[in-house]
Amino acid sequence: GPAGMEVARLLAGAGADVRLQEAAGALGGRLADAGALDGPLAQLRDWLEGQVRAAGVEVASGRPFDDPAGAEGFDDVVVATGASWQLADPALSGAPGGADPGARLRRGD
Repeated sequence: GPAGMEVARLLAGAGADVRLQEAAGALGGRLADAGALDGPLAQLRDWLEGQVRAAGVEVASGRPFDDPAGAEGFDDVVVATGASWQLADPALSGAPGGADPGARLRRGD
């Protein structure tokens, strides 16, 4: 998501060798979902990804960080696991898309 991309961008800019592991197939997390409805947010996601790649960050998409052994060889590890959307009003849980409004965004509802 955006937090992981930003920290990767900043660390690479400071001279660190950085690998960004993304569980999903593409970078952006919930920012990508929101960008489906909001052009400026989509531009922000695209800009962050471009900056990450331009900084020389190694990007490993489709690879969740779920094994501490995967951190071997690194001096430090930053875990930015993303956000989940919950409806503020449980009575709305039966709304189209269920309790995850991001699902509706991804479908284009």
